[in-house]
Amino acid sequence: MPGTGRKKPFSQAMPEPALEPVHGNAIVVIQPGSLNLRLGRAADTFPHSIPHCIARRHKQPGKQNQYEDPYLLRPKDEHSQAQTLQEWGLKHATQHLANATTQTGQPREAVSEEHLRKLNREVKPELLDIRSPAKWTDTAIKRDYLIGEEALYVNPKDHYCLRWPMRQGAFNLHQYPGGTPTAVLQDLETIWSYAIQNFLGIPLKDLKHYRAVLLVSDLYKRQQVREMMTLILTRIGFSAAFVVQESVCATFGAGVSSACVVDIGDQKTAISCVEDGLSQKKSRLLLEYGGRDLTRCLYWLLNRTGFPYKDCRLSNRIDAMFFQELKEKNCHLDKDMFGVEQKEIRVGQPNCKLSKYRFYMGDERVLAPMAMFYPNMLGLIGTNVCKNMDRYCSDPADTLDEDYLMQTMSKHEQAARLVALRKKESATAVEQLSQNDSSIIDEAQMDDDDTMDRPEGPTSEVPSTGGISKLIRMMEEEEEGVDISEGLMGLDEGICRSIERCEGEDMRRRMYSRILLVGGGFVFEGVTEWLGELILKHIPPHIVTSLESTDIVYQPKDIDPKVTSWKGAAILCCLDTAQELWIRQGEWHRYGVRVLRERAPFIW
Repeated sequence: MPGTGRKKPFSQAMPEPALEPVHGNAIVVIQPGSLNLRLGRAADTFPHSIPHCIARRHKQPGKQNQYEDPYLLRPKDEHSQAQTLQEWGLKHATQHLANATTQTGQPREAVSEEHLRKLNREVKPELLDIRSPAKWTDTAIKRDYLIGEEALYVNPKDHYCLRWPMRQGAFNLHQYPGGTPTAVLQDLETIWSYAIQNFLGIPLKDLKHYRAVLLVSDLYKRQQVREMMTLILTRIGFSAAFVVQESVCATFGAGVSSACVVDIGDQKTAISCVEDGLSQKKSRLLLEYGGRDLTRCLYWLLNRTGFPYKDCRLSNRIDAMFFQELKEKNCHLDKDMFGVEQKEIRVGQPNCKLSKYRFYMGDERVLAPMAMFYPNMLGLIGTNVCKNMDRYCSDPADTLDEDYLMQTMSKHEQAARLVALRKKESATAVEQLSQNDSSIIDEAQMDDDDTMDRPEGPTSEVPSTGGISKLIRMMEEEEEGVDISEGLMGLDEGICRSIERCEGEDMRRRMYSRILLVGGGFVFEGVTEWLGELILKHIPPHIVTSLESTDIVYQPKDIDPKVTSWKGAAILCCLDTAQELWIRQGEWHRYGVRVLRERAPFIW
């Protein structure tokens, strides 16, 4: 009879996807980076890249100490400079560089800091009768917000506040105004909508005829992915969308089936081993440093050698952008390039006259990129500087969420799970849990057979949330076989740590044989040779003997490493095999986050 039967399971109730393949012109690929938003049609050769920031006009212009997200410096409450650590890291990097030789086997000639300071002490600024080509953004119209380049060049004296909605591949959440999830989503909606209209020329009302592909970090946060999908399908209004991990897209962009993907961005370094289009979750690793940290390191090194531009402050947005450019133009990892070299720079604030300096640089050009291998030079202190994939994240909207399942599981079932877990885990872990929830352990300490045969009572008291969370965490650690956090490690060590977590020696051998570098945070000449030598020292001897070569893929098919992942997503979404991944707008309204368990091309 109608209304008396049980509901069908979600996987049976959901209709089969029947979307027809569309041309790449009707698909928009969105890669929301922490520094740049890369966006374009799947048929485009290259994406549009704009600074992923927004400047909003103050609602109370007279209020002092308005918070602004820093462009280059880290937030004060995140990590602080540790001078002792920096000096210790610099000492080891300098020793390594002193022992390095050129391609012909000749030793490199080191340049002392004292010699550079003596040369730079004589440098005097020359005021030019030329104004800076950069201009402050005209805010006379008093627009409510400015996007991208216009936002970057807003005069700090104007009543605008600069925000960066993404940080280290996730939402930029903090305690100040603009740091709530609601505010971040509002900023993302404004930036993406502006870019779609002004760079792609698509009116928002026509997006019902378009689909979208969203690239997310391998160490994604499920609630944030859900919110971004809701933003794309509900608030912005695309007809369909699907989400894919950046490392998987990188392999499609490079045209390889398997690789250890190393994505070095502006604020983070993500490492993941990909095999046949699947990211191995045990191998996912996040290092909380990237290109901007190398810029800060270069600033520190140059000041040690008497950098003549004394008024330079990284807290000044214009100076920070100048130093980013100085790093990209001059830093390298080429062992054949050494000695003192004179450089000419022109500096000045927008709408002001320029000053010219002719100063001298030495080994700082190499030492700054070497901070990726000697991260103590970055002066980072604190916890969770290196993170693994942590899938525990309670989401009330997901009825298949681990926390929900544990809350609805009977006490009898929880006890049985703990008994099974005790057989695989050490007695210490169970004892630690017993201190938090003795009622569960009392059940678990019974005989396994008696526990399974005992009938369930009419009412079962659900354990405390803390005990349930710890049980979930223990089960995930047992299944994943990884730690939740790691200490600070260099890039070469992080790559090898990621590969060693792959299952099977054959897979590890394939990962060691092909390492794919993508992202724009580590674009330096000589990086492949340097990284290859360091990784070779970490590979286990029994694997080294069977390796034909370790191939560091840096510019596959001559593609800029900054756009490799975006290009791969553009290729992937047009394949026939990807048509089953699309999630319609109506399906998202009806099923919500549950549909991702059916359609996501990775284990949700």
